[in-house]
Amino acid sequence: MGRKRRFDDDGVIYGLQMACYHAVYDYQQGLKSFLDAAGVSREKLQVWQKKLAPDVHTHYLNPYDIELIIEVTKDTHILQAVGHLASVVWVDAEKAAAVPGDLDLLKVFSSLGSKSSAISDHVAQALSDGEVDDIEFARLEAFQQDLDRAQAELTKMVEHYRRAK
Repeated sequence: MGRKRRFDDDGVIYGLQMACYHAVYDYQQGLKSFLDAAGVSREKLQVWQKKLAPDVHTHYLNPYDIELIIEVTKDTHILQAVGHLASVVWVDAEKAAAVPGDLDLLKVFSSLGSKSSAISDHVAQALSDGEVDDIEFARLEAFQQDLDRAQAELTKMVEHYRRAK
């Protein structure tokens, strides 16, 4: 039983509505699995389909729905959307709180170089036709947010490393 998606994830930071859509439809087998895990009756399936659909303007997600989506799916699209709106970057507290070893820090630091290189490659590709369109710019913002998050996580990891020594 596959997921029924109407909109593809194209690697950008979404608005809150599309972030919730992707979080639910990326969850296990999609909306039905989400409803089961959330303890919501399948009788509400059509209501949730309408709430999640970005092109339906008669049903809307409420704050409790969004909390439920985050709690069940643990999906990061929503955190990215909210962070983007507030010009902040979220950090995975569990990941950052782990006391790393020397090699762990080196691996994370090395991954920053890869992420930075990916941004450079994306900019070069975007400029190849002489302009940066909306999707290319949105992807650039997503790459940048990912790099910023990785830098913040590394800083927290180094802080924990120093305290452990």
